[in-house]
Amino acid sequence: MLTVLLWISAGIGGLFLLQTILNWVLVPELAKLTPRAPVRWPFVSIVVPAHNEERAVGQTVSSYRRQDYEEFEVIVVDDESTDNTPHILRELQAQHANLTVISGSAPPEGWLGKPNALQIGLEAAEGEWILFVDADVTYAPDLLRRAMAYVLEQDYGMLVVWPRYVTEEVLEAVAMCSPYLVIFSAFPLFMVPRSRRRWLSTGNGTFNLVRRDTLEDCNAFESLKAAVFDDFALGFKVKGAGHSVAVAASGPLVQIRMYHGFKDMLSGLTKNVYHVAGRVSPLLMPFGFLLARP
Repeated sequence: MLTVLLWISAGIGGLFLLQTILNWVLVPELAKLTPRAPVRWPFVSIVVPAHNEERAVGQTVSSYRRQDYEEFEVIVVDDESTDNTPHILRELQAQHANLTVISGSAPPEGWLGKPNALQIGLEAAEGEWILFVDADVTYAPDLLRRAMAYVLEQDYGMLVVWPRYVTEEVLEAVAMCSPYLVIFSAFPLFMVPRSRRRWLSTGNGTFNLVRRDTLEDCNAFESLKAAVFDDFALGFKVKGAGHSVAVAASGPLVQIRMYHGFKDMLSGLTKNVYHVAGRVSPLLMPFGFLLARP
């Protein structure tokens, strides 16, 4: 019996290792791609929900503003922040013409705060394409141009870009390495653009670029108003509505430092575990078809 269990364990481990290798090899790195420039660059709206992000929001929004893209706007929705975030945003808005700051309000009944902020930003956006991104991520200046050239050349409805996690302490590195390896070993990201199966999808709050008509077709964010992991669920909604989703690794183009020291890491991980245990199934990826239903 023990021998059988060992062989089963070895087989499962081998499958995970194979899937990890396939993801690393077959998921393209955006920084290394050279897609053709389109005849026309569509107008893009970058929508950023921000709640108590005083530590990073200044650097983050400035990096969005420095994109070397033809035509774009940045819309930051201040989601009832109680720290210095509103003051920082007002100063940034005074310096940049295409930066709009919107003061969010309490979400309607049945809505969570972040999906409500995203909906507010979407309603204010004028872009043909909408880039949803968190308020603690840093972009390289050529990111948006590279991403739009790629998504237009391949005719995708959505592009999800996985970031490079920046850490400065050993425990931070351990904390961020674990979920990243779990995703790359347990889920076939390389199959997302290659399969029409609705449960084969993904999303990421560091970079969800979606065509506007695709969003309207899948009824975002009304259909995600109570979603804890709205960024992840958005990918399933898009795929569920019959649109294609692409996945790319960012290389150095997208960077995020999620935790700053042990206390911050403990607080963040505890919050995420609570949400997973109380609101979503830990088997969310394999049963993503439940989110993909129109």
